[in-house]
Amino acid sequence: MSDVPPTMGGMPGQPSEEQLRAALMEMRNSPLDAMAAQVLQILLEGVQIKLGRRDARLLLDATVKVFDHLRPHLDPNLSGQVEQAVAQLRLAQVEAEAEVNADPTPEPNDVAGGPAVTGDQALSAPGQSAPGAAASGPSRLWTPGT
Repeated sequence: MSDVPPTMGGMPGQPSEEQLRAALMEMRNSPLDAMAAQVLQILLEGVQIKLGRRDARLLLDATVKVFDHLRPHLDPNLSGQVEQAVAQLRLAQVEAEAEVNADPTPEPNDVAGGPAVTGDQALSAPGQSAPGAAASGPSRLWTPGT
């Protein structure tokens, strides 16, 4: 007889059906903010990895939308951490876009379309302008969701 415990599908190294059920029950019983923190962390890490690309803007927009829906149900400490991370990544995106735009060669697997970005543009919340932006005339600022 083998020392390998029975597994789902009979493949060694795979969790048993009992282990899968236990893991599912553990996830089902975990608090919302724990699961939300994991989702937000994955999105924010994706933004950080993709900095300078349109992908990063898309992921940042998605993060903000998800966060806006979850915020009323999250611990204030977690909310503050997410807000701080989003603010830092917005600034980092602007700086990275300036570097990426110096080389007009598109990167593979970047999302197509979206606004053209120039180094003097800044990421800001809707209705806000970047520091030093002109008060008159049409804004060239990128805002999340556009």
